[in-house]
Amino acid sequence: MKKILILAVLMLALLFSVSAVIAGKPDSKAGKAVNPTVEKNNEFSLPENAKEVAPGVFYLGESMDKGKVVEGYAFVHYAKGSKSAARPKPVVDDTVDMYKLLFKGIKWADTMQYEVNTTGSGLDDDAVRTALSASLETWDTAIIGDFELFNDDLLTTESGFDSGDRKNRVTWNDLGTSGTIAMNSFWFYRTTKEIVESDVVFNTAYVWSIDDVCANNAMDLQNIATHEFGHNGLADLYVSKSAELTMYGYSSNGETKKRTLGTGDIAGINELY
Repeated sequence: MKKILILAVLMLALLFSVSAVIAGKPDSKAGKAVNPTVEKNNEFSLPENAKEVAPGVFYLGESMDKGKVVEGYAFVHYAKGSKSAARPKPVVDDTVDMYKLLFKGIKWADTMQYEVNTTGSGLDDDAVRTALSASLETWDTAIIGDFELFNDDLLTTESGFDSGDRKNRVTWNDLGTSGTIAMNSFWFYRTTKEIVESDVVFNTAYVWSIDDVCANNAMDLQNIATHEFGHNGLADLYVSKSAELTMYGYSSNGETKKRTLGTGDIAGINELY
């Protein structure tokens, strides 16, 4: 009887040891780092093959359009202090003459126009359109000469985000709570460097404002939209001396300084258009 009890105790100990090893074994899938912007959520996700090629920049792949190769990229705009980005020291100077062109000079060949779906914004439709139009006009006013980059007569649509359909859309969607404020994804011809599509998505995880003075618990729509529309040719800036420019890569609640352009923003858009 004593031998049976000892044997039973040994078997239980062995079973417990094996179970502990199994429980402590890392799951290969769970251990894989997942970027919160690409991670699937309730409504929105980048394509599964999206690849982060630089901080906040995702390669979406390529396709054919009119017999030419088009490449797609997405630029993610993070909140200041996000874990996804560094934290450069801010400076107070919007006269810095600094800009960065996207892929050495991709641009639109002609005036482009956005469709807008305000669902999820929590704001009045007409007020949203007014704020977005003001952002578009800010860039057009800065361009020296007769070229008009944006048609600020926004089209109304019920369609949501659909990257790669050759339609330019502004929408609201769930981008998660990882500090992602908004995103601009765009496609361009590899050979001619002509942009053929731009889609802007604002994150419904934030409270959005269209007030003249933005509350400290909200994102100013005109502020963020002006930055996003700048991606029709201009890249994000991350060095500390560019912190007061519209194309600076981070924003925060209550911020409104990106409503107007700095010296570098104006120089960059005129380099292209």
